[in-house]
Amino acid sequence: MLGMIFSSFLSTMVGGLGPFALFGKLIQLLPLHLGCLFFIFALLQNHIIHFVEFEDHSTEIFNIQVTNIYQQPFITHQYSVKRYSSSSLLEEEAASKNMISNSDNQGKAKKKKKYDNVNYREVLKNRRAIFGFFSIALSLSLWTFIDTTLTNKLQLDFNLTANVVCLFYSIQCAGFLMTSPLMHKFIQRSDPMKMIIIAFMLQGVAVFLMGPSQKLNIPNRMIFTAIGLGIAGFSAPFITIPSYPELRHAMINNEDGKRYDPDQLSNILSGLFNSAFSLGTIVGPITASYITLATNFRNCCDIIAGTTVIFALLYLLVVYIPYRLKSYREEKLRDEQHKQQLVEMQSSTNPTGGV
Repeated sequence: MLGMIFSSFLSTMVGGLGPFALFGKLIQLLPLHLGCLFFIFALLQNHIIHFVEFEDHSTEIFNIQVTNIYQQPFITHQYSVKRYSSSSLLEEEAASKNMISNSDNQGKAKKKKKYDNVNYREVLKNRRAIFGFFSIALSLSLWTFIDTTLTNKLQLDFNLTANVVCLFYSIQCAGFLMTSPLMHKFIQRSDPMKMIIIAFMLQGVAVFLMGPSQKLNIPNRMIFTAIGLGIAGFSAPFITIPSYPELRHAMINNEDGKRYDPDQLSNILSGLFNSAFSLGTIVGPITASYITLATNFRNCCDIIAGTTVIFALLYLLVVYIPYRLKSYREEKLRDEQHKQQLVEMQSSTNPTGGV
């Protein structure tokens, strides 16, 4: 965001080339400045750097090692005193290392037996994890699809200059900056799935406003595009940040009852998160470019917004509602078992009926 605002300022103050003119001049002068600086440093290095004479202590270290070899220590035990040679000490050290390695191998064997194997295929078999993966990809597509399309829209429809267009792009970043530092509080107080679904609904509304939408007959005014960019940036952290905890929660609380190594699971999920991130940044601009070339920017926004709303509804119907129903049944079953245990305890403490 700061880079966009700074570039817009330089474009206004310096000229059409904007920041490239200023940075180009700096880059041209940079080798000369570095050469002069290096020459001055070479002349004054004896005064700047305090060199210390090297002292050879290898002879003293060798003498200490030799004396340590012949100073055989006495080790007192409860019933006897043993004089250990250097060879016996080495044997004891090797034996202790073997014991440590054996215990480590046993720990690794237990760890292998304790956890189930996890890989990318295992994660993508989980329905919640699949929707979490595509949530990240779609969120990044919604963030980046304007990179190749919005500039022409603003310049052709509203006759904006490049520096003002740069300020428009910073609106989305400003919205993101407002909510992203507070996301840890929202995650602690709310269900991540609910947050993601609501955020996708808001993203759909934002993209409809960016167009502005022809299907909804929204007037083609610059203010609606600005509001849409602000809502898109404001709601983006509610998708990108909770998606990783949602992926992890989906795998830890899987329906098969499998247990995975936390470190290995984190590595797999981090790889998937970055893959979804890259997939979204690739698919978003390319798809929006072809749709805009085939129709126009307003129709492109309508198609992308409709896809976003459909995805949010699928997330609600396929993942969230079944998950909540299952949680409700499990909670009800636990309550019934708890009540039954209380009844059994009361009956066991008062078998005669309280006469």
